[in-house]
Amino acid sequence: MKRALILFIPLILVSVLLTFSDASDSFSSFIKSVSPGIHDAANYVPGNSLKESRFNILPPNFTFSFNTLIYKTSSSENISTISKKALPFTRFYSSKELEDAIKKTNSVPASSIKAGFVLLIPNSLSAFEIDHRNKSKAKIPFTKGLYFTASSAGRNSMISTVDKFSEIGINTVVFDIKDVEGTLSFYSKNPLVRSLELDKNKTINSLPKLISELKKRNIYTIARIACFRDHIIAKKCPELAVRSKSGKGIWNESSSELWIDPTNKYVQEYIISLAVEVAEYGVDEIQLDYIRFPTASNIEDASFAWHFGSMKKEEAITAFLKKIYREMNLRNTNLSIDIFGVVAWGYEGDINSTGQRIKLLAPHCDVISPMLYPSHFNDHFDGYQKPGDNPEYFIAKGVELVKKDAGGKIVRPWLQAFGWRVSNYNEAYIKAQVKASGAKGYLFWNASSDYKKVYSAYSSKK
Repeated sequence: MKRALILFIPLILVSVLLTFSDASDSFSSFIKSVSPGIHDAANYVPGNSLKESRFNILPPNFTFSFNTLIYKTSSSENISTISKKALPFTRFYSSKELEDAIKKTNSVPASSIKAGFVLLIPNSLSAFEIDHRNKSKAKIPFTKGLYFTASSAGRNSMISTVDKFSEIGINTVVFDIKDVEGTLSFYSKNPLVRSLELDKNKTINSLPKLISELKKRNIYTIARIACFRDHIIAKKCPELAVRSKSGKGIWNESSSELWIDPTNKYVQEYIISLAVEVAEYGVDEIQLDYIRFPTASNIEDASFAWHFGSMKKEEAITAFLKKIYREMNLRNTNLSIDIFGVVAWGYEGDINSTGQRIKLLAPHCDVISPMLYPSHFNDHFDGYQKPGDNPEYFIAKGVELVKKDAGGKIVRPWLQAFGWRVSNYNEAYIKAQVKASGAKGYLFWNASSDYKKVYSAYSSKK
């Protein structure tokens, strides 16, 4: 009898939901009317226990009621596709785990189902999501960090990888939110993201869960945004791109390096909105990369919107940083910036072309991270024939020079964890950089998230 009731109740629930499916718009309107308007800075109150309903905008064919998420197929579909759409509204970490649970809960052995089939989605989240936002700014540790690509951060093995490295002292993880292609690694509510489907290949199935799992392990979390280098938006929304003076199209169109306009107010609003959205998931720090003007190719042909009036490039970048720093402070989130390593040497040509003047930027961020990869300096720079083979000098000197202009802000260099233009890339090379850093921590960069040499260097006792 009990078994019959257990099976019968969900069927009643499904029947009720399908009967009232036409009222979903009314339900959505009701949720909106009772949701606190706390996304706006003016209404922001840190530490609220609940935010707006996570079910304000459900993907097509989903219905939510009585703390249960239900999906009705309109055509033949793969359960793997359904699980990816449903994942943000469940307690599962990966879509594969959810897919297996959907099959088990609904007794569906096949990978695809016919049109008109109704599925119960197990472990649905409650209607109102817990507020993950920071109640206070996280203390910035002596950072020993690794950068992870979006695909690496989204793998099921991510947490076990972090556990492995934390055992040897790694305490910080940097992961991509937006890369130079313009792809987002997580599901975003941003209107531009939704219209261009910039997150359609998202690799981080649940950003709040990733941040939460890392924080449980006392890992300091940094979300990286590649600001103004963006290939997809430049192509799909050319009005937002850096334009060509000589033609009617976008600047540098035939190259592999496309940029959106740092002086365009809509571009700035887009980047700021992404930072705000991620900050409200409780990440400890937002990191801004490519917070500069383009320098490659025929820069003389580049035309900018200058929506905020005519000014120097360094003034434009500083004004943008000031805006986003205010938003991060409101949300108790630290803010860091990545700067060209060569900018530390203070040559006016580099400063004028990038718009990165350290003295102007320093008051509007918490951390400055110069990219001091020795191999990225030109041969014979500062008298060194092969900079890549002289990590001690370039790391130490670069940090020293940045500190002079940083106004007391934390200087945390990026170190080289790759062998490009290095005669002997090994554990000793890693240790030499760490020893030379002389800063409040450091971050390792490898574009493929391959840190075997770093692990070996940290594991060795000598």
